[in-house]
Amino acid sequence: MGEGDRLCMGEFDFWDRLKYLLTNPNKFFERVKPERGIGNSLLTLAVVALFASIMKFGMNMLASSGSFGIFDNLLGYTGSTTILASNLLIPLFGSFVFAGAVHLSLMIIKVKGGFDETYKAVAYSLVPTVLLSLIPIVGGLSIIYSLFLTIIGLSQIHGISKGKAVLACLVSTIVLLLMQILITLILLSLFGFKYF
Repeated sequence: MGEGDRLCMGEFDFWDRLKYLLTNPNKFFERVKPERGIGNSLLTLAVVALFASIMKFGMNMLASSGSFGIFDNLLGYTGSTTILASNLLIPLFGSFVFAGAVHLSLMIIKVKGGFDETYKAVAYSLVPTVLLSLIPIVGGLSIIYSLFLTIIGLSQIHGISKGKAVLACLVSTIVLLLMQILITLILLSLFGFKYF
């Protein structure tokens, strides 16, 4: 049985998901469209985030095992534990925040469909960014690819034009960035920082 036959018969395991998400996003989102709920997309993102967290934890432990002795290793371990937890939780929390903003944008432009469909497109689209975050510079640039995947995912899963998907992603991204800047300025002013 060939790979195409296997995929048509309903088998679409974790490795197939990663492969098609990275190499053929249109086919990928076509295959995951019938999925009900957010379980598979959340689990896929969580597994990839856990893998990336463990890898970053290991890299941080190696980097902190310098010549400063036990105290440095203890600090490195504490910092690495924080990195492990934050690298696991930030993508999961962020996926819900961004999916919520995108879904609100979709509702404003009168797109039908549930939050679970929007979340599915967003969560799967974040997988490459989480994976590529292990590579300096490339990880940051992969956000652009994830936005591209989100547009494809929204278009395929919600059955909307790519233009509407771009609009929803663009509006959501701008609003979230402005909110982040505002929150940062408020926090800085609370600590007495003068920025003007």
